[in-house]
Amino acid sequence: MRVEADCIPCYLKQGISTLRIAGIPDKEISKTINNVLGIISELSLDGVPGYNSTIVLKKIYDMIGIVDPYKKAKIQWNDYALGQYGLFCKLVEESDDRLHKAFKIAVAGNIIDMGITPDFDVALAMNEITDREFDLDDYNELKSMLEESKNVMIIGDNSGEIVFDMVLVEELKRLGLNVIYSVKGGPMLNDSTMEDAIQVGLTSICEVVDTGNDLLGVVFEKSSPKFMEAFQKADVIISKGQANFESLEGDKRAGDKTFFVLRAKCPLVAKCLGVNFGDIVLKRNRS
Repeated sequence: MRVEADCIPCYLKQGISTLRIAGIPDKEISKTINNVLGIISELSLDGVPGYNSTIVLKKIYDMIGIVDPYKKAKIQWNDYALGQYGLFCKLVEESDDRLHKAFKIAVAGNIIDMGITPDFDVALAMNEITDREFDLDDYNELKSMLEESKNVMIIGDNSGEIVFDMVLVEELKRLGLNVIYSVKGGPMLNDSTMEDAIQVGLTSICEVVDTGNDLLGVVFEKSSPKFMEAFQKADVIISKGQANFESLEGDKRAGDKTFFVLRAKCPLVAKCLGVNFGDIVLKRNRS
């Protein structure tokens, strides 16, 4: 997915959300945003939205001198999600299709996004686990591939959401699959890092690797050898969230072994997916 003019307000929205969560006064927020406007005018129009967002956010991080503005919020959302973990497991155990239910739990967690939608409604997403089906659902294709697979890689997205994904990890392992979960190599927005994986106990149930960078989405050229090895070895890739979708959608390196699990929280992403804004999706990559 490539940059469009409508991506520009999103860069600013993520920047403002970051400054607010960092406790920066409104007057200083205006000054900081004015200072990054020049950078936005220099961003590539041929690039991927998430990569451009990272450039803007890194500048803001440097200007305010805070390495991880979302650190406290990430811990809080991890703790909240851990408090729901028993419920998630119960929902899977009571389901006629345990794996499909685990994917629905995983996509419900994708609502936790402090950059794009800081006013997200987790209660709504929790209700959707039982009351809503995927609006675009390639589950049958994915299930067939998993039956012939050995290695699965989940490319994670946000803190908090990582706990929702743990249910999926457990279910994939129950089916005899080897699961590797990837996190960011450094803090960016509320994306999960190794620190989050350790906090929620994910490292005790599967191998966790980091991308080797703090960039939004997947940037192969800047990814660690360990991440690339896991990516290439995987028979199936499960990509969580918008930024990963933006960077991998249609990419031949991702291939048709990649499936996207996300909520369309952006009109442009929804358009690219062929769904409505707010729809939940399990879609196979078409490279």
